[in-house]
Amino acid sequence: VLVSSVIRPGGNAGNSARVLAALGRRVVFGVAGSELLHTLAEALMPDEVDVVHLGGRGECVSSILEVWDGSRLVNIMFSDKGCLKPIGLEDEVTSSLARLVERGWDACLAVNIAAWGSPSAAAERVRWDRCRLLLLDTSDARGRRYEELIRALSIMKGSEETIISLNENELAYHAVNLGVREQREALRTLADKTGATVCLHTPRSAVCEPGGIVQPNIFYTDNPATATGAGDAWNAGLVDALLEGLELRDALLHAHRVAACYVAKGAPCTRGQLPGAGEREPKVVF
Repeated sequence: VLVSSVIRPGGNAGNSARVLAALGRRVVFGVAGSELLHTLAEALMPDEVDVVHLGGRGECVSSILEVWDGSRLVNIMFSDKGCLKPIGLEDEVTSSLARLVERGWDACLAVNIAAWGSPSAAAERVRWDRCRLLLLDTSDARGRRYEELIRALSIMKGSEETIISLNENELAYHAVNLGVREQREALRTLADKTGATVCLHTPRSAVCEPGGIVQPNIFYTDNPATATGAGDAWNAGLVDALLEGLELRDALLHAHRVAACYVAKGAPCTRGQLPGAGEREPKVVF
Protein backbone atom coordinates (compact mmCIF):
# COMPACT_ATOMS: atom_id res chain seq x y z
CA VAL A 1 0.00 0.00 0.00
CA LEU A 2 1.55 3.30 -1.07
CA VAL A 3 1.03 5.70 1.81
CA SER A 4 2.20 9.08 0.64
CA SER A 5 3.81 11.15 -2.06
CA VAL A 6 5.35 14.36 -0.72
CA ILE A 7 7.97 16.78 -2.05
CA ARG A 8 10.58 17.53 0.61
CA PRO A 9 13.21 19.82 -0.89
CA GLY A 10 16.81 19.92 0.24
CA GLY A 11 17.27 16.39 1.53
CA ASN A 12 18.43 15.99 5.13
CA ALA A 13 19.56 19.60 5.52
CA GLY A 14 16.33 20.86 3.95
CA ASN A 15 14.23 18.80 6.36
CA SER A 16 16.06 20.26 9.36
CA ALA A 17 15.74 23.77 7.93
CA ARG A 18 11.98 23.39 7.48
CA VAL A 19 11.54 22.06 11.03
CA LEU A 20 13.56 24.91 12.55
CA ALA A 21 11.57 27.45 10.53
CA ALA A 22 8.28 25.95 11.77
CA LEU A 23 9.60 26.37 15.33
CA GLY A 24 10.05 30.08 14.71
CA ARG A 25 13.75 30.16 13.97
CA ARG A 26 15.30 32.28 11.26
CA VAL A 27 17.12 29.87 8.97
CA VAL A 28 19.65 30.31 6.16
CA PHE A 29 19.96 27.27 3.90
CA GLY A 30 23.09 26.93 1.73
CA VAL A 31 22.55 25.04 -1.52
CA ALA A 32 25.42 23.56 -3.56
CA GLY A 33 24.42 22.75 -7.13
CA SER A 34 23.15 24.32 -10.31
CA GLU A 35 21.11 27.50 -10.68
CA LEU A 36 18.14 25.26 -11.46
CA LEU A 37 18.56 23.49 -8.11
CA HIS A 38 18.78 26.85 -6.35
CA THR A 39 15.61 28.06 -8.07
CA LEU A 40 13.74 24.89 -7.13
CA ALA A 41 14.86 25.18 -3.51
CA GLU A 42 13.71 28.80 -3.32
CA ALA A 43 10.32 27.89 -4.78
CA LEU A 44 9.74 24.88 -2.53
CA MET A 45 11.14 26.09 0.78
CA PRO A 46 8.90 28.05 3.17
CA ASP A 47 9.28 31.84 3.24
CA GLU A 48 10.98 31.64 6.64
CA VAL A 49 13.99 29.90 5.06
CA ASP A 50 16.47 32.14 3.24
CA VAL A 51 18.04 30.04 0.46
CA VAL A 52 21.63 30.97 -0.46
CA HIS A 53 23.29 29.58 -3.58
CA LEU A 54 26.85 28.44 -2.85
CA GLY A 55 27.66 27.68 -6.48
CA GLY A 56 28.42 24.34 -8.08
CA ARG A 57 26.60 22.36 -10.71
CA GLY A 58 24.22 19.47 -11.16
CA GLU A 59 21.05 18.34 -9.47
CA CYS A 60 20.57 15.38 -7.16
CA VAL A 61 17.04 13.98 -6.93
CA SER A 62 15.96 11.18 -4.59
CA SER A 63 12.54 9.57 -4.44
CA ILE A 64 11.18 7.86 -1.35
CA LEU A 65 8.24 5.47 -1.36
CA GLU A 66 6.51 4.99 1.99
CA VAL A 67 4.74 1.66 2.13
CA TRP A 68 2.58 0.00 4.78
CA ASP A 69 3.54 -3.69 4.84
CA GLY A 70 0.67 -4.76 7.10
CA SER A 71 2.50 -4.23 10.36
CA ARG A 72 4.71 -1.18 9.98
CA LEU A 73 5.51 1.79 7.78
CA VAL A 74 8.70 1.29 5.76
CA ASN A 75 10.48 3.46 3.21
CA ILE A 76 12.33 2.65 0.01
CA MET A 77 14.70 5.26 -1.44
CA PHE A 78 15.67 5.63 -5.10
CA SER A 79 18.51 8.01 -6.01
CA ASP A 80 19.95 9.02 -9.35
CA LYS A 81 23.61 8.17 -9.93
CA GLY A 82 24.74 11.68 -9.06
CA CYS A 83 23.43 11.28 -5.52
CA LEU A 84 25.56 8.17 -4.99
CA LYS A 85 28.86 9.90 -5.75
CA PRO A 86 30.78 12.25 -3.45
CA ILE A 87 29.65 15.84 -3.92
CA GLY A 88 33.28 16.91 -4.21
CA LEU A 89 33.00 20.45 -2.89
CA GLU A 90 34.74 22.62 -5.46
CA ASP A 91 36.78 25.73 -4.66
CA GLU A 92 33.83 27.94 -5.62
CA VAL A 93 31.45 26.16 -3.27
CA THR A 94 33.93 25.93 -0.39
CA SER A 95 34.81 29.62 -0.71
CA SER A 96 31.12 30.58 -0.71
CA LEU A 97 30.52 28.37 2.32
CA ALA A 98 33.46 29.95 4.13
CA ARG A 99 32.09 33.46 3.47
CA LEU A 100 28.63 32.44 4.66
CA VAL A 101 29.88 30.91 7.91
CA GLU A 102 32.25 33.84 8.50
CA ARG A 103 29.19 36.07 9.10
CA GLY A 104 28.78 34.42 12.51
CA TRP A 105 25.84 32.29 13.67
CA ASP A 106 24.19 31.14 16.86
CA ALA A 107 24.07 27.63 15.40
CA CYS A 108 25.24 25.80 12.28
CA LEU A 109 24.22 22.37 10.98
CA ALA A 110 26.72 20.65 8.68
CA VAL A 111 24.94 17.73 7.02
CA ASN A 112 25.96 14.86 4.71
CA ILE A 113 29.62 15.42 5.57
CA ALA A 114 30.60 11.93 4.39
CA ALA A 115 29.57 12.89 0.83
CA TRP A 116 31.68 16.05 0.66
CA GLY A 117 34.42 14.30 -1.33
CA SER A 118 37.30 15.78 0.71
CA PRO A 119 35.69 16.64 4.06
CA SER A 120 38.93 17.65 5.76
CA ALA A 121 39.73 20.24 3.06
CA ALA A 122 36.36 21.94 3.60
CA ALA A 123 36.81 21.56 7.36
CA GLU A 124 40.16 23.37 7.25
CA ARG A 125 39.06 26.24 5.01
CA VAL A 126 35.89 27.20 6.89
CA ARG A 127 35.92 29.09 10.22
CA TRP A 128 33.52 26.76 12.00
CA ASP A 129 34.28 28.54 15.27
CA ARG A 130 32.14 31.38 13.91
CA CYS A 131 29.24 29.10 14.90
CA ARG A 132 28.50 29.19 18.62
CA LEU A 133 26.86 25.74 18.40
CA LEU A 134 27.90 23.32 15.65
CA LEU A 135 25.95 20.13 14.92
CA LEU A 136 27.62 17.62 12.60
CA ASP A 137 25.72 14.89 10.78
CA THR A 138 27.84 12.63 8.57
CA SER A 139 24.86 10.72 7.12
CA ASP A 140 25.68 7.36 5.50
CA ALA A 141 29.48 7.03 5.48
CA ARG A 142 29.74 3.57 3.95
CA GLY A 143 32.25 3.39 1.13
CA ARG A 144 33.92 6.65 2.18
CA ARG A 145 37.51 7.14 3.39
CA TYR A 146 37.14 6.76 7.13
CA GLU A 147 40.35 8.47 8.24
CA GLU A 148 39.46 11.46 6.06
CA LEU A 149 36.05 11.67 7.73
CA ILE A 150 37.50 11.41 11.26
CA ARG A 151 40.01 14.15 10.46
CA ALA A 152 37.20 16.45 9.34
CA LEU A 153 35.14 15.73 12.45
CA SER A 154 38.18 16.48 14.60
CA ILE A 155 38.79 19.84 12.91
CA MET A 156 35.23 21.17 12.83
CA LYS A 157 34.52 22.87 16.17
CA GLY A 158 31.92 25.40 17.29
CA SER A 159 33.10 28.18 19.57
CA GLU A 160 31.06 26.86 22.53
CA GLU A 161 29.69 23.42 21.70
CA THR A 162 30.11 20.72 19.04
CA ILE A 163 27.80 17.73 18.72
CA ILE A 164 28.03 14.79 16.34
CA SER A 165 24.59 13.28 15.73
CA LEU A 166 24.29 9.64 14.64
CA ASN A 167 21.57 7.09 14.05
CA GLU A 168 22.09 3.38 14.74
CA ASN A 169 23.28 2.49 11.23
CA GLU A 170 25.79 5.35 11.21
CA LEU A 171 27.13 4.39 14.63
CA ALA A 172 27.47 0.75 13.51
CA TYR A 173 29.70 1.92 10.64
CA HIS A 174 31.90 3.86 13.07
CA ALA A 175 32.05 0.90 15.45
CA VAL A 176 33.38 -1.39 12.72
CA ASN A 177 36.07 1.11 11.71
CA LEU A 178 37.00 1.81 15.32
CA GLY A 179 37.26 -1.89 16.10
CA VAL A 180 34.66 -1.91 18.86
CA ARG A 181 31.41 -3.83 19.24
CA GLU A 182 29.29 -2.18 21.94
CA GLN A 183 27.38 1.02 21.15
CA ARG A 184 28.44 2.92 24.26
CA GLU A 185 32.08 2.02 23.72
CA ALA A 186 31.81 3.23 20.11
CA LEU A 187 30.32 6.53 21.28
CA ARG A 188 33.06 7.03 23.88
CA THR A 189 35.83 6.16 21.41
CA LEU A 190 34.46 8.50 18.75
CA ALA A 191 34.10 11.29 21.33
CA ASP A 192 37.72 10.78 22.39
CA LYS A 193 38.98 10.86 18.80
CA THR A 194 37.05 13.97 17.75
CA GLY A 195 36.83 15.99 20.97
CA ALA A 196 33.10 16.45 20.38
CA THR A 197 29.98 15.33 22.22
CA VAL A 198 28.62 12.33 20.29
CA CYS A 199 24.90 11.54 20.49
CA LEU A 200 23.09 8.44 19.26
CA HIS A 201 19.37 8.90 18.58
CA THR A 202 17.00 5.97 18.12
CA PRO A 203 13.19 5.81 18.02
CA ARG A 204 13.14 4.77 21.67
CA SER A 205 15.94 6.75 23.32
CA ALA A 206 19.08 8.87 22.95
CA VAL A 207 22.48 8.53 24.58
CA CYS A 208 25.43 10.93 24.54
CA GLU A 209 29.10 10.60 25.43
CA PRO A 210 31.09 11.74 27.26
CA GLY A 211 28.97 11.76 30.37
CA GLY A 212 26.80 8.71 29.75
CA ILE A 213 23.66 10.83 29.35
CA VAL A 214 20.59 8.72 28.53
CA GLN A 215 17.15 10.11 27.69
CA PRO A 216 14.24 7.74 26.90
CA ASN A 217 11.76 8.89 24.26
CA ILE A 218 8.50 9.30 26.16
CA PHE A 219 6.91 10.76 23.01
CA TYR A 220 7.46 7.65 20.87
CA THR A 221 4.61 6.95 18.47
CA ASP A 222 3.92 3.54 16.94
CA ASN A 223 1.49 4.99 14.39
CA PRO A 224 3.60 7.38 12.30
CA ALA A 225 2.30 9.30 9.32
CA THR A 226 5.76 9.24 7.75
CA ALA A 227 8.76 6.94 8.00
CA THR A 228 11.37 9.43 6.83
CA GLY A 229 12.88 12.60 8.23
CA ALA A 230 12.68 11.75 11.94
CA GLY A 231 16.44 12.09 12.40
CA ASP A 232 16.49 15.44 10.60
CA ALA A 233 13.66 16.69 12.83
CA TRP A 234 15.50 15.34 15.88
CA ASN A 235 18.61 17.32 14.93
CA ALA A 236 16.53 20.46 14.52
CA GLY A 237 14.86 19.91 17.89
CA LEU A 238 18.20 19.43 19.60
CA VAL A 239 19.58 22.66 18.14
CA ASP A 240 16.38 24.52 19.05
CA ALA A 241 16.60 23.37 22.68
CA LEU A 242 20.30 24.14 23.09
CA LEU A 243 19.73 27.64 21.69
CA GLU A 244 17.15 28.09 24.44
CA GLY A 245 19.86 27.29 27.01
CA LEU A 246 18.58 23.86 28.05
CA GLU A 247 21.01 21.35 29.53
CA LEU A 248 21.85 18.47 27.19
CA ARG A 249 19.64 15.91 28.98
CA ASP A 250 16.61 18.21 28.70
CA ALA A 251 17.55 19.14 25.13
CA LEU A 252 17.44 15.45 24.17
CA LEU A 253 13.88 15.25 25.47
CA HIS A 254 12.89 18.26 23.39
CA ALA A 255 14.53 16.67 20.34
CA HIS A 256 12.39 13.56 20.91
CA ARG A 257 9.31 15.78 21.18
CA VAL A 258 10.01 17.58 17.89
CA ALA A 259 10.80 14.36 16.01
CA ALA A 260 7.72 12.56 17.37
CA CYS A 261 5.47 15.42 16.30
CA TYR A 262 7.08 15.42 12.84
CA VAL A 263 6.51 11.71 12.18
CA ALA A 264 3.00 11.78 13.68
CA LYS A 265 1.95 14.75 11.55
CA GLY A 266 4.05 13.88 8.50
CA ALA A 267 5.31 17.47 8.36
CA PRO A 268 7.12 20.03 10.56
CA CYS A 269 5.23 21.13 13.67
CA THR A 270 4.91 24.63 15.02
CA ARG A 271 5.93 25.16 18.64
CA GLY A 272 2.31 25.19 19.77
CA GLN A 273 1.65 21.81 18.10
CA LEU A 274 4.38 19.99 20.04
CA PRO A 275 3.21 17.46 22.62
CA GLY A 276 3.36 19.04 26.06
CA ALA A 277 4.14 22.45 24.55
CA GLY A 278 3.81 25.51 26.75
CA GLU A 279 2.50 28.93 25.85
CA ARG A 280 5.84 30.74 25.72
CA GLU A 281 6.58 32.50 22.44
CA PRO A 282 9.63 31.21 20.54
CA LYS A 283 12.86 33.20 20.61
CA VAL A 284 14.08 34.15 17.16
CA VAL A 285 17.83 33.93 16.61
CA PHE A 286 20.15 35.98 14.39
